Amino acid sequence: MFKHLVQEWGAAGGDLRATTPRTGRRTRAATGQNEAALRKAAWQGRTEDVRVLLAAETNPDAAGSGGITALMSAAYDGHAVPAHVLLEGGASIDAANDDGDTALMLAAGKGEEECVRVLLAAGAGTSVGGKSAASIAEINGRSELAAMIRLHEKQQRLSCLPRGVSSPGKGLVETVEAGEEEGAVLAH
Repeated sequence: MFKHLVQEWGAAGGDLRATTPRTGRRTRAATGQNEAALRKAAWQGRTEDVRVLLAAETNPDAAGSGGITALMSAAYDGHAVPAHVLLEGGASIDAANDDGDTALMLAAGKGEEECVRVLLAAGAGTSVGGKSAASIAEINGRSELAAMIRLHEKQQRLSCLPRGVSSPGKGLVETVEAGEEEGAVLAH
């Protein structure tokens, strides 16, 4: 089967497409090669190659060794622009690797602030599977980054509260009941 593969390197220098000469269809081997190429391009911060591979319908969530995805590779190595492009291309923001770490956790642990900001802005969960990105940042000596993540968590919680309530807990039930009595609609 591999005798019949034709490999073409695109002008972007990394767009590997393998097709069968007879049908022109992409093979399973070509798909795997493109997925590996996407993870490598993300890891190396090659934004244009990431775009080209996504345009070639490469699966952005295909995991390699250890369950590492292209988004995790980009985030861990501080490549915020490729991370953003992967998110726009449909990468799962809260996918976890074999150790249960997400892209946000990997970036937070390594101290990649710009990637942390991109992932938080895109809606990354700060705690997944019992692990916390803020705690991982703290353990790795990234206390300022941990504080930024905790502030984001607090802002997210507060944004879900009805107007006029500054903290969850006492007063929330009374505010909701008062709003219902007045015919107010409270939305998240």
